[in-house]
Amino acid sequence: MRNYYIFNIIWDKEVDGVEVDTFLPDNLSYDIPHSVDAEDEICNRLSDENGFCVRSFEYKLISEIKGYTLHFKQTIDGVDTNESRFWRSDAKGYEHAVEQLKDHIERELGEKVTFVEVIKIQV
Repeated sequence: MRNYYIFNIIWDKEVDGVEVDTFLPDNLSYDIPHSVDAEDEICNRLSDENGFCVRSFEYKLISEIKGYTLHFKQTIDGVDTNESRFWRSDAKGYEHAVEQLKDHIERELGEKVTFVEVIKIQV
């Protein structure tokens, strides 16, 4: 998931050739999945949520969260995606596998790591 800050939004407030006097946001933020084009998604959300078309806007990436699926002592037939990358480990134990993954991500990929454990299955 990526978080974008959208600012300098210029709205098309014209309805049937008449400018409508209404309040619309000039900045906001959205979480957008890796699998969709950010610019298209921002434009669509702005118009869908506010009922007016957008003439222009600027945006910048604020943060990005990438997911890893840790497979501890399991073989998988998975394919990495933009949202989730599979990582296999033959560590001594589950906690050791988490340490190995954290070390790999932080040292080799230079990414900040926050772990959220969804499910843990002992094998």
